[in-house]
Amino acid sequence: MKLITLLTIIISSINWVIAPPPYRETITRSLQFSETSTENELWLKNIQGDITVIGYDGETVEVSVEKTISARRQEKLQQGIDEIQLTTELDGTVMLVYMDAPFVDAHRKGNHFHYRTDRYDHDYNYRMDFTVRVPKSLNLKVSTVNDGTVVVENVQPESMEVHNVNGSIQATDISGQTSAITVNGDVDISFTQAPAQDSRFKTINGNITLMMPENLSADVSFKSMNGDFYTNFESIDYLPAEVSSNKEKGRKRTTYRINRSTKIRIGDGGPMVETETLNGEVYLKHS
Repeated sequence: MKLITLLTIIISSINWVIAPPPYRETITRSLQFSETSTENELWLKNIQGDITVIGYDGETVEVSVEKTISARRQEKLQQGIDEIQLTTELDGTVMLVYMDAPFVDAHRKGNHFHYRTDRYDHDYNYRMDFTVRVPKSLNLKVSTVNDGTVVVENVQPESMEVHNVNGSIQATDISGQTSAITVNGDVDISFTQAPAQDSRFKTINGNITLMMPENLSADVSFKSMNGDFYTNFESIDYLPAEVSSNKEKGRKRTTYRINRSTKIRIGDGGPMVETETLNGEVYLKHS
């Protein structure tokens, strides 16, 4: 009798320890704007996982998402399967594509998309890996947060914003005004044509590498606490530091502030290319 009871306990313990296999699902959507416009934008938001955006000559936005859920217990696995979803919305010139769940607060207010998560339990793990094919000229606002890389290829929009937190940003064969910002990761951007408007590239812990056409004409700013700036462009002039003044109210005193960024002019100058890192190097190169 004691032996049977002991075996029952052991078997029960083994069943509790062995987790169910991860759940995997591929979700697809084919989306299209009601009208073609240079103002059309794709806002793609993710929390956990990769994002890959590839430009092509079509007119639709083709979304493919690899959804992965894992948990120690079957009921928690099913909870994750039910809760983690893909949401798509079309609101005029804005197409919203984002990972949705009960713990996600997502809503648009004017030209801003409020997107945040409040999740404190760890009953299950999840990730959503996006691969999206877009018309080459579609404007982009793309971001992920954890355990993911943002990759953008072969697009020529008027403007593009790419954000990450714990991961790198990689963009190749692109043009247009660009903002690429992450916290922990490298920023690697390769332009087929230099941006015609001011652009910004920033990371806290990582390197920034910008590949530009050899005929680049731009003003470049560099700011870092623990890093250096390297370039193989030869036509360079140093620009004077910018000084701003502010007269204090109620006092006969004016304070002056010197911008700590180093600024250089390449070629004849032009749009500002702003680079900033805390712990990392900046490389501005041509092939």
